[in-house]
Amino acid sequence: MSVKSYYRWALVLPLLLPALASPLALLNPLPPLLALVAMYLFWSVLIGGVPYLLFTIGFLLWTRGASEERVRRAILVSPLLYTAVLMACFTALLLVEGSWSGSGDSLVLFGAFGLLFGYGYVGVAEAGRVLLRPGTARREPAPAA
Repeated sequence: MSVKSYYRWALVLPLLLPALASPLALLNPLPPLLALVAMYLFWSVLIGGVPYLLFTIGFLLWTRGASEERVRRAILVSPLLYTAVLMACFTALLLVEGSWSGSGDSLVLFGAFGLLFGYGYVGVAEAGRVLLRPGTARREPAPAA
């Protein structure tokens, strides 16, 4: 697997982890730390899921023609781009809803949320890249016939 393919598959992580953590919420009693993690993962996809899908579609379309090095660099700044999409979606929602006044604190909170979770997932993806080293597997020579 190439580095570019690895990063494209890693984009599923912010949707996959909350889906895997959802059954944890059914366990009762759940240890406090696991309950906290499951709650944050659940709310992360509930609040940021649609903006993340918009971001991911744009990112996947852009990566079709990009080199592996450009994709790797883009992954490192992707939380900033995602946060911009998240804040734009939140702002559009507030404007449509008509409740824009006094929402500056919420906008800052969503920005912090986007950056925190974004760089958390990028950290996990980078750790996986280092551990798995995609694109470095060597092919074994074909057996002589």
